[in-house]
Amino acid sequence: MVNPEAQLEGRYEAWLAGSFGREVTVRVDGTLVGSVEQELAQPAGWIELGTLQLDPGAHRASIARGGGSGRPGNGDALGARTLGPLVLRRAGCGS
Repeated sequence: MVNPEAQLEGRYEAWLAGSFGREVTVRVDGTLVGSVEQELAQPAGWIELGTLQLDPGAHRASIARGGGSGRPGNGDALGARTLGPLVLRRAGCGS
């Protein structure tokens, strides 16, 4: 659980760095922002998950990684995966 703070009201883009096997979901204030799975990259890359509207002040963000199954490769036994950081960036603020 992380607690990002928005300085200004407005639209924000959610970006997550990592290398993802199983599905990873991101929620802010309990609302699903987006998810990613099977995006394998070393070094870890950035994935844009979606946009959300935020009011000024502190917010609660959570990152959850789904459970494994018997599916081949689902246990991530082939190598380390990276996860994070999570960045919330004001939409339309450059590249």
